[in-house]
Amino acid sequence: MNLTFYHWGIHAWTCYTVVGITIGITSHRLGLPMTIRSAFFPLFGHAVYGFVGDLIDALSICTTLIAICTSTAAGAIQINTGISLLNPDIPRSTFIHVILVIIMTLMASISVHFGLRHGVRILSVASFMIMISMMIMVALVDDTVFLMNLLVQSTGHHIQWFLQLGFHTDAFEQLTGADVDGKSGPEVWMDWWTVYYWCSWVSWSSLVGIFIAKISKGRKVKELIHCSLTAPVLFSFTWFAVFGGVGLRMERRAVIDACLGNCKTLFKGSPFDRTDCKPMMEGRTAALEAPQTASFLLRRPGGCPSIIQPSSRGIDEMWFDVLRQYDNISNFLVVTSLVCMILFAITTNDSGSIVLDALSGNGPLNHEPTKNIQKQLWSFTLGLMAVILLVAGGDQAISAMQTIIIALGLPYTLLVTAMCCSLYVVLSLEVHPDTALHLTFLEGRYDILYVRDNGMEFWSTSIFGVLSIMDYILSLGSRKSALPSLADWKLFFTAVLAPSYMVALIWVKVGKGDTKALFTLSSDGRIRSAQMIMAFCLFNNLIAVLLLVLDSALHNMWVIGMMLHVFFVFALTGIRSHLRKNYNLGGDMFRDVMAGLFFYPFTLVQMYRETDAHNEGSFDGISPEIGKDL
Repeated sequence: MNLTFYHWGIHAWTCYTVVGITIGITSHRLGLPMTIRSAFFPLFGHAVYGFVGDLIDALSICTTLIAICTSTAAGAIQINTGISLLNPDIPRSTFIHVILVIIMTLMASISVHFGLRHGVRILSVASFMIMISMMIMVALVDDTVFLMNLLVQSTGHHIQWFLQLGFHTDAFEQLTGADVDGKSGPEVWMDWWTVYYWCSWVSWSSLVGIFIAKISKGRKVKELIHCSLTAPVLFSFTWFAVFGGVGLRMERRAVIDACLGNCKTLFKGSPFDRTDCKPMMEGRTAALEAPQTASFLLRRPGGCPSIIQPSSRGIDEMWFDVLRQYDNISNFLVVTSLVCMILFAITTNDSGSIVLDALSGNGPLNHEPTKNIQKQLWSFTLGLMAVILLVAGGDQAISAMQTIIIALGLPYTLLVTAMCCSLYVVLSLEVHPDTALHLTFLEGRYDILYVRDNGMEFWSTSIFGVLSIMDYILSLGSRKSALPSLADWKLFFTAVLAPSYMVALIWVKVGKGDTKALFTLSSDGRIRSAQMIMAFCLFNNLIAVLLLVLDSALHNMWVIGMMLHVFFVFALTGIRSHLRKNYNLGGDMFRDVMAGLFFYPFTLVQMYRETDAHNEGSFDGISPEIGKDL
């Protein structure tokens, strides 16, 4: 239960809340398009409305498509299993799976046509009410006291281990052959469960985050946190305490009865592992065997074939086995759960269609409604991809798509992490007294803040400015303003080939020294310190490159080379921090280190341009190109 709460609790729902708050603020308050790229505007400025932003939105569309299609296909398989259990004449086949997907897609397209208020909202409320009703029925018909005790106990246990679970990585379990005491878990358990869960949650963050932002206009951040984090976590804990507790209780009773009856096979010939019977069978004598056998027959009149052990059943059958253990209402519970599953699939499809329409349409400004035909096309596309998955390979194809979700989850995890920094920046701007809260960004929301230079000034150029060449190429030359100038390319290649010279040059320009004296014998302290920095960086970089070249012959030399690169990054970080402090620019040490470690040529160009802007007094706030890009 503790691990279940971990995988479905605060750690999981936080990514949706972060994305929802960030997009909600940038869209509803700043007036930017409702897309994932807009969430990074506080970090990268107008650069997100070019090639970098296109990559972010493209990745969001791919992860959303795969997540929804995989979920729809898996849902169709489980729904078919439930229908077959109710009516054995209906087979479990790919044909039935495809029919189910087609029906759910048609219903989703109708829901999309009616829009958020009269379509998605009604179905979502209906499915939620059915879930609540079903959970209450099971809690009442089963051992209610046990389930309530389990909820309280499991919640307290999870709170106790909350921090430890968040930092647990199965480090010792992953040491191959290191199980010296026989108590270590499987080496790949973390990959089976935790890593897959996190990648799956993150892959849904663009869909859920945008949807949360879309329906949260006018709400406070506190209200959004309660609705997207607090309430779902509490409901998840209650849901898993009830149905998880019922399933665990059913599993334990099956093991006890199978041990008492000396069973080798159970329901429908499922094999029974008698390893769990050793503690129960210790000290068992002939005198005790007869009463235990009588007790078994009293508990299980149908004998061993009547025992259903959930863990020995198929994944698609476990849920229905748990519901079918209750006399007289088992079929009612199964039908109710099937209705709920169908509604989930429909609401997932129609909400996904709305979000994909926003992402692919660059998030229309002023949130004007798009044509229903576009959303319905996305709805049919999602259904078609799910059908292709089922026809192409069924369970194997779904497993392959789940592997892709894990692969896409890593880069998207980095995006969500960067979004946390973006959220911090935009919140800092929003609470600043010089922010004109009644205006959007394009109307001059931050113009007074820029002019007064009141501790929140931005960099005058984007760190990814040179990458605007991709905008020029992808637009087939129509966006001539995106083409970097010859001076930009000269700076960029100088930063790539002679970073030590660029570092020294920036250091001199920050101190408003004479850059021409950099290669002369000078008594100026700024020039002499710049020469020492240049010599250190030049020697450091040359040795690093040499060691990387020699690594093919001398193993592990690259490690020393990378360490020397880190020394260069430290020097670059120190100068960048000094530049920020001198020009009163926003930022922090963490972002300085990340910029120097992974994007040092772009960072050097940005720093050089910043010294030009401030020394020449050419920086006056918002670039006019931002309005064109939006």
